[in-house]
Parts: sequence; structure tokens; C-alpha cells
Amino acid sequence: MSFENGYKANNYIGDLIDNYNKDTSIFIKALQIFNSYKVQSSWPHNYKAMNNALSLLMGSSHETVLNFSRNYLYLKNNKNRVADSHQIEWPENIDARFINELEIYYNLVSQEVEQAALARIKPLKFAGLVRSQLPMSQTKMLKLIRMDGEGLEFEVDRHDVESIIRTLEIMIQDSCEINSEV
Repeated sequence: MSFENGYKANNYIGDLIDNYNKDTSIFIKALQIFNSYKVQSSWPHNYKAMNNALSLLMGSSHETVLNFSRNYLYLKNNKNRVADSHQIEWPENIDARFINELEIYYNLVSQEVEQAALARIKPLKFAGLVRSQLPMSQTKMLKLIRMDGEGLEFEVDRHDVESIIRTLEIMIQDSCEINSEV
């Protein structure tokens, strides 16, 4: 994504910078809000409400803050590889901690935001597989997890695992049974 409004940070997150200058704990508060929405049973479907709350706190659209941060970090990390690379123009009075905290905030929430977007679009898509063992037991557990966080957990033995592997191998061979979407 290019910087449609130029390379001045104020054009994108000026209100956030002003709010940070008034309250340097703004990113801590933003993370608290983010995490409080994330642990609600309605996650990720409460994402819009969370975005609105974070936008009120930051003074800038939360989506704009995330997009700006992603683009800034891309430029910063690829300045030697990108032809015609520009640098972000920060305000003269910018607190160096602001830039650092913005990067940290983005790194902490960006993956969760991307997963939430995918979970809202395709909640039934496969998200993961977890194996575990019951404490003080030889019982093995397997958990299939969907993008919406719901899961199916069951006890398995060696025969069950071999059967699951055979079934998956058959699915791979019979490409008609597998969606070609990624």
C-alpha cells in the first residue's frame, strides 16, 4: 500500500500523536481494551465495537493506525530493497518512545487482528491441531480447532491416529474432496 496522503505521520495519525503527548500510557490502555474484547465470548464478532473503542481512545481510526504502522514498518525494514524508498516524516517534537511503542503495539496486535478478520469471514475453516496427554495418564488427547475458536477434543490411541492419517492421505490423493482455497 502506498501513502496516499504523503509521508507525513501527522496526515495519518496526528491525533494519536497529540493524545500520546497528553497521556503516554495510551498504548497500555489500548492493549487493555484490545485484550478485554479478545477474551469475550463474542470475539471476533465484537471486532467492530473494539475498533470503535480504540478509535475513541487514540483519536485516530484504529484501522488507520494499524495500516500506517504496517506501511511504516515495511518501509523501515526494506529501505535498502525498495526502489524510490521514502522515509516517514515525523513531527519535530515527536517523543522517540512514541515510535517505539507504536511498533510494539502493532507487533502485539496485528496477527490477532488478521486472524480475527479471517475468523469473521470463514469461521468454520481449520485453524489448528493440538495434541496433549492427560496428567498422570497415558491417555492421549487430540483437539481440532476452527477459526472461530471452537474445537472438538477427543481421546485417541495409536490405531485412531493411524486411521486419521490414512483418511487425510486419501483426501490429499483425491483432490476433489479438498477445497483449493487457501
